[in-house]
Amino acid sequence: MLSKKITEIKSELEKYFSIRKVEWDTSAVAFHVADSPDVIDQFEVARKELKTMGYIAALRTSESNGLSLEDSLTHLATSPQLREVSQRITDSKELDVRRAWVDRFLELVRCPDCGSHLYWSGREISCTACDWGKMQGSDKGYVVVVTHLPKITPRSVQVNIALLILTIITTTITGSTLWMGYQGEAFSDSFLDTMITATFTPEFVLNGALFFSLPLMVILGTHELGHYFMSRHYGVNASLPFFIPIPPGISVLGTMGAFISMREPMPNKKALFDIGIAGPIAGLVMAIPVTIIGFLLTEPVEHIYTAGHGPNVGIGFPFLFQILYTLFTPDGGLHPTAFAGWVGLFVTALNLLPAGQLDGGHVARALMGEKSKYLSYTTLTIMILVGSFLYPAWLILGILIMFLGAYHPPPLNDLADLDVKRKAMGVFSIVLLVLCFTPQPIIPLEYSVDVFVEETDAEIQPGDSITFTFHIVNDGQINNTYDIYNESIPEYWDVTLSRNNVSLEAEEDNDEGSKIEIFVNITVPVNATPMTQEEVKIKVVSQNESASTFGTTTPSEIITFRLFIQNSYDLMISPATTNITISSNETVSQEFFVNNTGKLPVKTFLNHIVYGDNLNNISISLSFSEMELVSGNSSSLKVDITMGEVANDTNYSVVIVASTSTPYGEIVETAVLRIRTVDNNDDTTKRR
Repeated sequence: MLSKKITEIKSELEKYFSIRKVEWDTSAVAFHVADSPDVIDQFEVARKELKTMGYIAALRTSESNGLSLEDSLTHLATSPQLREVSQRITDSKELDVRRAWVDRFLELVRCPDCGSHLYWSGREISCTACDWGKMQGSDKGYVVVVTHLPKITPRSVQVNIALLILTIITTTITGSTLWMGYQGEAFSDSFLDTMITATFTPEFVLNGALFFSLPLMVILGTHELGHYFMSRHYGVNASLPFFIPIPPGISVLGTMGAFISMREPMPNKKALFDIGIAGPIAGLVMAIPVTIIGFLLTEPVEHIYTAGHGPNVGIGFPFLFQILYTLFTPDGGLHPTAFAGWVGLFVTALNLLPAGQLDGGHVARALMGEKSKYLSYTTLTIMILVGSFLYPAWLILGILIMFLGAYHPPPLNDLADLDVKRKAMGVFSIVLLVLCFTPQPIIPLEYSVDVFVEETDAEIQPGDSITFTFHIVNDGQINNTYDIYNESIPEYWDVTLSRNNVSLEAEEDNDEGSKIEIFVNITVPVNATPMTQEEVKIKVVSQNESASTFGTTTPSEIITFRLFIQNSYDLMISPATTNITISSNETVSQEFFVNNTGKLPVKTFLNHIVYGDNLNNISISLSFSEMELVSGNSSSLKVDITMGEVANDTNYSVVIVASTSTPYGEIVETAVLRIRTVDNNDDTTKRR
């Protein structure tokens, strides 16, 4: 039976090639054909003929003859599970059954040298990353590898329709939320309440569907239909688009886009390139007018985005979006339709990334051949680095592409080159990627709390009050509201804030931002412990969370005021005058004032000290030796000074000492009276 099929295929190929050798196993047949100027063109004709007969044909060079299938299985089957699958491959008689077990084997095994995926060309298992399994030979020419065309069972479109409906629902709810933000509607603190409002308010739902979901679905659908119809043009079996819905709250887009399933290998580089580039071009043709319409629909709005109003995210403007924005200069918040156009440009850039089997991966494989794998690995490395430090979604996407396969399999005819027109279009795709790409597509707007305090330390008496001031500055990207409250205060202290809630607009054009002054009045109780330091802490906290690279935080700042409590006991003594003159044998009375400047009553003891010559000739007497003084009370002390016979111009200093004992130590205050003696017969001398 197998010999008959080989003869049938050989008979067909001999119409186009000179067959030099035939090799086969139970899964594929390899026809070594002689080199000729038109071998590549002839293969395309033969491939189509063989496809009508139920076969897939691939053209390869014969510069490398790989290990036999049996040798590869023996070398790679290192576990019981792999050995079991290997035995099933060996025992399979039908080509399609054997191929299915080979595919299963390749899912379980990796290259023993570099750990990459292994591939089955129809006649050899090899690694494209390190060339494991390949041995250089001397048999130059080409090899046509023929295997059975897998049976493609017609699939129901019910899954496509269900996903389409779900995506329309999720994008409509997302659009409803965007419309709420565009109209300045306040979002509830509860995400569930906000979603209920967005889902069941007819006005929001209608506008969300009309101005966001519809244009976005048109862009995404056009993109995928570009792939689909180009696949049909080249006779490649492809599914209808599968749309991917995302529940609101997980993404601000409501969808992860769409894809079509390619159920056959790409026939050649030309088909690979055209199918890959068709989607981005078709999507872009729709995204540009949708963006312009969105700009034209944008109307001036009275509100500025405020924390708690709208999704509070910004978007990174790619060059093309910025150009359109500059040309049409919308006045007001970005209209949901303009955002849908932005999504279309973002999807275009995303698909044009030259990695794996993205559209850009198709284009790169068609342009660069086997070397495109290095560009793919480089792109994925950059995505992971950017995702680690700037935008985590790139990290997730890069890991996903690596998991699905960073290597792009070759088309059936990997030898035919592209024409100049397609090479120029490939260069244009790079320009298009640059115009539509932004490294940080979604930028959660930051809420900030910046507090500036001029003075935080002070000394204070028990029972006194002091007022501090500080400024709250909003130098974030969005209007915000701040709560201000006492974080911690000493027991029985009284702290009063001039404001406990403020709202500040973001003033991006003002380097100082928007700010407000807050007064903090602190009253210390009379019984506060003197000679100690206490702290009053005031907290300023944003009412909203602030975005960071890997999550959100609630911005806040604590201001600490430190107060040193002075001694509650204090005295002050002062003379009515500080200098007097006195004659011999004369008595003079001088008044001193003793004041209790503390907060508590004190018992004051009074004494005196005299300095000068001939101290025996001067006599001092005080009207009081002690006195009781209440807080803030002042009492008069009379000091009598009697002078004996002394020489003219003799100087004395009388120091009056007021002291009191407190639980925190003794307080001593002094006042000095300076005395000069004069001659009684000197008429020019006058007592002062």
